[in-house]
Amino acid sequence: PISCAALAAAALVAPALAQDVVGNEVIVVTAPFGAAIGDIIPEATLDPEDVASYGAGSVEELLDALSPQTGSARGRGGGRPIVLLNGQRVSGFRELRDLPPEAIARVEIFPEELALRYGFRPDQRVVNLVLADNFAALTAEAEHGGSTQGGHSASEIEATLTRIDAGGRLNLDVEYARASSLTEAERGVIQPEGAPAAEAASRTLIPASDRIEANASYNRRLSAAIAATLSGEYRYEDAHALLGLAQSGPLARDTATRAGELGLTLNGRTSGWQWSATANYSRAAVTTRTDLEGEGREFARGVSQGADANATAAGSPFALPAGPLALSLSAGLEWRAIDSRVESADLVRTASLDRTQANARVTLDLPIASRRNDVLAAIGDLSLNATLGYRRLSDFGGLTEYGYGLQWEPFEGLSLLASVIGEEAAPTLEQLGDPVIVTPGVVVFDFTRGVSVAVDRTTGGNPALPAEARRDFKLTANIAPGGSDDLRFVAEYIRNRSENVAAAFPLLTPEIEGAFPDRVTRDPAGDLVAIDARPVSFAETRAERIRYGVNLSGRIGGGRGE
Repeated sequence: PISCAALAAAALVAPALAQDVVGNEVIVVTAPFGAAIGDIIPEATLDPEDVASYGAGSVEELLDALSPQTGSARGRGGGRPIVLLNGQRVSGFRELRDLPPEAIARVEIFPEELALRYGFRPDQRVVNLVLADNFAALTAEAEHGGSTQGGHSASEIEATLTRIDAGGRLNLDVEYARASSLTEAERGVIQPEGAPAAEAASRTLIPASDRIEANASYNRRLSAAIAATLSGEYRYEDAHALLGLAQSGPLARDTATRAGELGLTLNGRTSGWQWSATANYSRAAVTTRTDLEGEGREFARGVSQGADANATAAGSPFALPAGPLALSLSAGLEWRAIDSRVESADLVRTASLDRTQANARVTLDLPIASRRNDVLAAIGDLSLNATLGYRRLSDFGGLTEYGYGLQWEPFEGLSLLASVIGEEAAPTLEQLGDPVIVTPGVVVFDFTRGVSVAVDRTTGGNPALPAEARRDFKLTANIAPGGSDDLRFVAEYIRNRSENVAAAFPLLTPEIEGAFPDRVTRDPAGDLVAIDARPVSFAETRAERIRYGVNLSGRIGGGRGE
């Protein structure tokens, strides 16, 4: 595709301060502003020049560009990494998604072990974004793109307002996007023999769509030690697709999506403890109207809702000879519900699923040796850690998790991390409770007989799925020659093992049929007549991987006037 963009911005940035002034009282910060909890060394640190080199227009684009460095080595968590803002939790990614990269003073990328300090599972890397103290920007961006062979184009207009000062921050973003459809006729897709001449023009490869999104985040300091953030997002999207030609004309499918989210975050410090409380609510409604052969339309509506509340606290209850004992506590509640209804001329199907989850986790970090405190200084800095967690699901029961490890820095420039985590994981809400539906006349290929046949295919949930048992080992070496942050080598070894892994029913090969004989029905002649394609459980999966990389940053050549 070919695209063009226009951007206009005005910004004011000031360096970060080393202290906060509240009234006549001066609060001295002993750690760098926005530093993450604990002493885990970041695998990479980016300054404003490094951030600018990625050419990103928002935090979302920046994280996409950093994905090779922020992807989890454990191979468990998917999607984006855990993102902190100024070393603190946020209620959701929407709080910082549309911030301009010019507002960032520092980016730190941490290994998965830091996630435990903030009440998260240790299966995703952690990215800490530290913002500049004073920043103001109004940006407008317009983009238009189209395919080189014509037929499809897309346009987008976006405006963003950002203000950051000592009292808090404000971020507003509004975006409109529109895309044209692309039909099979416009790409010369070969049609089945005997198909009408207008068939290709009546089937879309890409639907036409319109989308409006608005996102807002407002942060304010309530006192010297407490700050609050309120954020919200709304998305409105319509899509129109063509499904083929019928006697009455082209068949169409119209899809309308209306989605919204609200979030509240409280962050503070009390008696040396850093704490946070977050709450979220989300609702998404998707309505689909599909033309049917002959007369009538099928109407489908799905509504998904979710709410969660979490609280975390991190601090030190007492000091040991080698340093303070670090303790992290977290607890939370989560609710999720899915309701759907499908109506056609002769059939009405409804489904309703919901799940409530309560969780709690405690993490300890015990210092053993310390060069600074002259305790077993000959072996460097050494600490042990352990975590224990429990989750209770309304539709499945109780699940446990545990972990232990060590962090060792024998000398400056070399840091070693070793960790073991184990947990039980429940199948998804859909895997357990989707309504069971038998669809007749589904054409599949029978690999055993080498022919295509029409079968009765059963889909839906499988309430007999057991809990998955996971156990991972991870060893990390972080090397910074001479203690420099400009050059850093990172190497990791990861071993994953899982038992009773819930998964979608795979392609029916002879080997799969032999492994799941009760899922396949054949008539006396050996012809395939039915498949039960509900989720299955694999006895065991294993994986081993080695990951390594080099982070090198610095100025090439002298600046102007040097």
